[in-house]
Amino acid sequence: MRNASLSFELLILPHCLLSFRAHQVIVEMVGKVSKREANSVPDDIFGYKEAETNGDRFYIAAEFKRGELPAEFILGNGKINGGYVNAPLQPETRYKVYLRGVTEHNGVS
Repeated sequence: MRNASLSFELLILPHCLLSFRAHQVIVEMVGKVSKREANSVPDDIFGYKEAETNGDRFYIAAEFKRGELPAEFILGNGKINGGYVNAPLQPETRYKVYLRGVTEHNGVS
């Protein structure tokens, strides 16, 4: 891998923009999986450093408040978005990226 980042568009339906208080970019390190595991995204996902410490394959790369979701996102650029480190991508590792809406019910996200 020459560059440790990947650029892509974040597309979301207009009616979903007001439904969520924030959007999170979730990263799954597929290349780190040694055996076949369930494909569902877990409810509890942490930032990169905590996920790395816990041995998790999922981490939050960025969080954008309502109305702040960029049209383009560069995964692995090392910047901090919404308190989450967008860690550089690792060579010879495959990734899946998910965009998750964050809701709030009775003050709990």
